[in-house]
Amino acid sequence: VQGSNIDSVKLQLLMSDMQKLKTLNTLQDQVGRLFQMFKPERMSHGLSGF
Repeated sequence: VQGSNIDSVKLQLLMSDMQKLKTLNTLQDQVGRLFQMFKPERMSHGLSGF
């Protein structure tokens, strides 16, 4: 019984981690899109410095 209990806890942790990852990924997508809209020439100037 103890083993399966630990497994279910691990599963729950994994599921919540997956949810966090999904939220993080969608956030990154949104930020990326914002950057695409705002950055055009300024970013390329900064990158050309390298």
